[in-house]
Amino acid sequence: MSLVQITDWVTHAEQDLLAAVGARQDRGGRHVPPHPDTIERVFSALGAQGLADHTGAYLGARAGLGPVGAPMAGPTLLPALAIDGKAIKGAIGTDGQIPIYSPPPPTRTPR
Repeated sequence: MSLVQITDWVTHAEQDLLAAVGARQDRGGRHVPPHPDTIERVFSALGAQGLADHTGAYLGARAGLGPVGAPMAGPTLLPALAIDGKAIKGAIGTDGQIPIYSPPPPTRTPR
């Protein structure tokens, strides 16, 4: 999904979703989606790894998963969170960062 698609989706989000994520309200009480420039600045500030970390932490908290203390006394099952998406073999770089893979923009062929 491209940044343009994400900002378009946010711009057209329903009021209940905007309320759930804490969007500000205008004088009439309607929730106002963040401006596309704000979304772009947040994504740029987070970076790919930060976005993955914060999304995982947010979803883990919503699922009721807490932090795991270490060291463990022995073999045990640890909390896990599966997020629908594509797994790419070897996606973690040598620096330990996870790159975001997005499809290339469509190209037009002259007719």
